[in-house]
Amino acid sequence: MNEKRLIGKKIVVTRARKQAETLAAALEDLGACVIEFPTIEIEPIAARFDVGSMAGFHWAIFTSANAVRCFGMVLERAGVPFDLHGAKICAVGPATQRSVEERSAYVDLVPDEFTSEGIIAALEETEEGLAGQRILVPRGELARDMLPDTLRAHGADVAEPIVYRTLCPKVADAAKDALVAARPDIVTFTSASTARHYVQILGAERIGALGGIVYASIGPQTTLSAETAGLTISIEPQRHDLPGMLEAISQYETRKTT
Repeated sequence: MNEKRLIGKKIVVTRARKQAETLAAALEDLGACVIEFPTIEIEPIAARFDVGSMAGFHWAIFTSANAVRCFGMVLERAGVPFDLHGAKICAVGPATQRSVEERSAYVDLVPDEFTSEGIIAALEETEEGLAGQRILVPRGELARDMLPDTLRAHGADVAEPIVYRTLCPKVADAAKDALVAARPDIVTFTSASTARHYVQILGAERIGALGGIVYASIGPQTTLSAETAGLTISIEPQRHDLPGMLEAISQYETRKTT
């Protein structure tokens, strides 16, 4: 995917600044003009979790790179290395896997479908049942309960320390007006919070002023959040990760010109 298939397209990246670089760079490699407009901030929080109690877990599940990063910070503050005492590690997708491996830990499982549902299916297949499994799920404050609840319903013993919160940043009116004036072609959402906060930050009048802008979502939960907030999602990849989103955006633009 090295052709300049997005040349001249103005594409908005709504990820938090520390996480925006990868997507922004990939879009620029495809020729796009990237507009960074973060609609979330990630704030690590002190987990109410005894890191000394990590021994004995069969699995640790990470559903985002933010969970890896913030859990690692909890361990660092406690003077504990990123060592899960022999627990196997499941990462929801390639970006989360890379974040784990950057901490010199090995990822044992990445599901074919990069969702909570995909994690459950992959674990069940790997373990031939989850009853009696002790599972650690470091998570964000607003993460869905579906994963830990389903694990418990299958008989697992689940610990779910909250290691970060997702905040809506304060954005100056001048920055909001500048986004509208830029007349972007596509706005990308990589999480439910990016979509929800985008609507909260801009408001109905500015969103209306953007006219027929195209919205791209990374996956079903993000699409649901965007559409619940009143947006129409035109692009959603079959593969719910950043490469999948890039390919879906490229294909969308290619179809428009053929």
